[in-house]
Amino acid sequence: MVFNYDLMSYVDKRYRVSKSAMVPLDDPVSQCVLGRMESLMGNLQHEKTEPLQIVKYDPGGEFRLHFDWFPKYGNVQKGAMQYDDTKRPINRLSSIFVYLGDDCVGGETYFPNVPGVSAEADGEKFSRTDTGMGLLVRPKKGNAVFWMNMRPNGTGDERVLHAGLPVQSGVKLGMNLFTVYYPDTPIVG
Repeated sequence: MVFNYDLMSYVDKRYRVSKSAMVPLDDPVSQCVLGRMESLMGNLQHEKTEPLQIVKYDPGGEFRLHFDWFPKYGNVQKGAMQYDDTKRPINRLSSIFVYLGDDCVGGETYFPNVPGVSAEADGEKFSRTDTGMGLLVRPKKGNAVFWMNMRPNGTGDERVLHAGLPVQSGVKLGMNLFTVYYPDTPIVG
């Protein structure tokens, strides 16, 4: 599979410096990966997934602190694809970020509101901040980080505020996977 990063999706460069490409939902690789994501979700009910998003961060590339959930529901976000023809409001129930390449220095995924790891944690996968607060997940090819964006009552979870820290050298490659949540349907599972 070859990705054309010239066909990159809209990126607000005040918050994100990267290139991205969407993989169509009907692509066989996309179907396989999304099937695995759905199995990871277990019995947690969700109706749809977004198309896979491949991201590339060159030196200086970053994604400042943000949530993957949207503060206001809608069925089309700025620069995002429309998921269906219904006019039902949507949000992102869960996120997975998969590290496809780790030939870089820096580029950790940082969760400031998640407790830090112990000093004995696997330094290949996790790192401690200078203050010991927050979680730093290091780019490691083949690893992934999963989190729920929504609380059981359908509100966004502020604990999953996160950033892609600046890549100091090399290239960081990743893949975003998101499940779609319709707030007119209860979260069950």
